[in-house]
Amino acid sequence: MEHRWQFDAKHKGFVARQAPLLTDALGFRPFVERLRAIWWPVGFKVLGVNTYDGKANPTQWLTLYEITVRAVSGDEDVIANYLPIMLNQSVNNWLLSLWENSIQSWDDLEKVFTDNYMATCEQPDTKYDLEKLHQSSKESLHDFIRCFSEIINFVPNITDAEAIAAFTKGLWHKKLHGKLYRKRPTTIGELIQTSNEYADSKEAKQAARSTHHQHYDDDRHEDRRYDDRDRRHDDHDRRQDDREPQHDDCPDSLRGRQGHHRQPGNSINTINARAKRTYDADFGNLLDSRCPIHKDAKHTMQECRGLKIALGGESSKKP
Repeated sequence: MEHRWQFDAKHKGFVARQAPLLTDALGFRPFVERLRAIWWPVGFKVLGVNTYDGKANPTQWLTLYEITVRAVSGDEDVIANYLPIMLNQSVNNWLLSLWENSIQSWDDLEKVFTDNYMATCEQPDTKYDLEKLHQSSKESLHDFIRCFSEIINFVPNITDAEAIAAFTKGLWHKKLHGKLYRKRPTTIGELIQTSNEYADSKEAKQAARSTHHQHYDDDRHEDRRYDDRDRRHDDHDRRQDDREPQHDDCPDSLRGRQGHHRQPGNSINTINARAKRTYDADFGNLLDSRCPIHKDAKHTMQECRGLKIALGGESSKKP
């Protein structure tokens, strides 16, 4: 027997136990005694496999687990006996609840394990779940593409044509919908690339338009600021004009005549200061100009005696 242990250790990499342990002290009761009496490989250690919690697909998880154990020289008996180490507490409770000596091999354990957890695990999405995905009016194109890509990664056995049809059907953006209809992509990768390129160009245009509007608003704000400043200056000039005493440059002979044209309440004080100054200057130039009535004379309009008599400022009869 000792020579057999040495042979197995040399050629198969197994460590021989010097004495078998009691079945009550080692292994799970659902396993038959033969299955629990195993030879463990030298340096046996499983790495890279997450603990099973009952949510993942059992077939996929067992496939990964079995490949990892066989990679470190484990046979089917080792795979079966090491399985409880890779299960969380609730799954181990299920395993312990099986009938005693009901598992005779790894095939038996694999079958009962798959049948139990296939019904309770999280099922993958289907193409029908993908067809339920619709872009909302407030959802950006990039967000919809990202959500579609995440879901399609969990949909097994879906063709490119089915994925493209589902994406086009759920798309709210009409321009991209028309573009994909005119030049339909043939693969999912081409679909995602075309959609992302369109989304990038659309957002770039929106950013440029936003910048243009910002400059336009800044210009309007600047113009409004200058208008407000000019309005304040005009108001200041008007208040200054109201406070200053009125100096009438008109001669006494014209003062009564001019009064008929003034508005009640001395409304001339409300005239814009700039217009009033222009008016006073033009009137003064008119009085200093040559008399339009006596063209051959050399006196000014202000010096004209006939004009004064006509306006009532001086009597036509000599005393």
